[in-house]
Amino acid sequence: MNKQKGLALSDFLFWTIIVAVVGLISLTILPSYMEYMTIKKTVDNIAHLTGEYKNIDEARKAYDRQANIDGIEVDPKLTIRKVGQGVQIKFAYEKRVPLVANVSFLMEFEHDTSLSN
Repeated sequence: MNKQKGLALSDFLFWTIIVAVVGLISLTILPSYMEYMTIKKTVDNIAHLTGEYKNIDEARKAYDRQANIDGIEVDPKLTIRKVGQGVQIKFAYEKRVPLVANVSFLMEFEHDTSLSN
């Protein structure tokens, strides 16, 4: 007698649900993470160009212009300060992403860029 090989319907449905839930969570979180990467790239670029600005307010305005161009909608509480001969730029923010009904994800993002001349 040959033993049957294969996947039962219940196993197939179980794994389909698991893959669907993981896919839903990934697709929900991905845009927020991509926005964080855009903010990080913008802050790193501003840190490298800070020597071209006369003061910190000009660097902040440069960030605001670049954020407007990149379509950044989050205000990351940017902190720019001179440290010795260099500059330090920090930001931190939280983003709440709704998943289903009253279930949501709270993601905390922060980044610190230091550049010394």
